[in-house]
Amino acid sequence: MRLLVISCFAALAATAGELPDAYRVIVQRNIFNANRVPAPTVRPDSVALPVPPPPSPPTVTVALTGVLVIDGEATALLSSTDPELSGERRVGDALGAWRVASILTTGISLVDEAGEQALLPVGKAIARTGDQPWRLSEERPAYSRPAQSSGPSSPSTSAASSTSSSSSSTAAGAGESGGSEADILKRMMERRQRELNR
Repeated sequence: MRLLVISCFAALAATAGELPDAYRVIVQRNIFNANRVPAPTVRPDSVALPVPPPPSPPTVTVALTGVLVIDGEATALLSSTDPELSGERRVGDALGAWRVASILTTGISLVDEAGEQALLPVGKAIARTGDQPWRLSEERPAYSRPAQSSGPSSPSTSAASSTSSSSSSTAAGAGESGGSEADILKRMMERRQRELNR
């Protein structure tokens, strides 16, 4: 029965010239035709495959979250997308290709190997994509935990963590009263400036 249906469609195709798409392959590859030729194949080397674009280099962002002063010794608190650049830094410590030259309550001064200086204010960030130079950025990085040391924590580390916990709870409390993160940070910086000017 099936052979009869196929022969009928083949005969119809020869006379009418049009077949439903589902049966067109029967005419094109008729197994009963002694003069049939194989279906044309596309060689893989003749097909141009799209070349995927190279992945964009990652952007590394380092933000100065705050400055902590205990017993006259200043410590910069940094958050970064690179865990090696997150954590605490004191004067003379390395920060990637930079070295911390000075720490003030308003920001830190960085010096690179060539002797060029850069100022990073509290609440601001610097960013670099690939091998491009560092630039001041408005973007705040998602927090990345600093590399943990295996030794016992020092008193300054404990103080820093308790201070950052209290400041984050203060920021959370301020966030509940309304405003975006940038507005809250701006209000906190203005309040700090008023306290310094007293």
